[in-house]
Amino acid sequence: MHKAAEGSVRITHPEGVFCNPEMELCRDVSSLAVGAIGGKLSVLDAFCASGIRGLRYAKENRNVKSLHLSDWSLRAVAVARKNARANKVKCAVSKGEACE
Repeated sequence: MHKAAEGSVRITHPEGVFCNPEMELCRDVSSLAVGAIGGKLSVLDAFCASGIRGLRYAKENRNVKSLHLSDWSLRAVAVARKNARANKVKCAVSKGEACE
């Protein structure tokens, strides 16, 4: 089991559930951009894997009114759901294809 702390979230993920530590700066900048957008946002992370990006958006930005995490992998969905609970983020988590 891998553990990561990034921004305002802490996650765990098993081997085979994607979380690229080299993308931390990208997630930092993306979270700042989400916070700079006016109005309330509904966010969908359609390739959520561990859920780290969407969870950061929700925890770091007051303008995110709802979050939906989705992935095609049942294993990733279970990990994202666990990470959402661990970070006290209320969100929908489901299995689905991004193109749907």
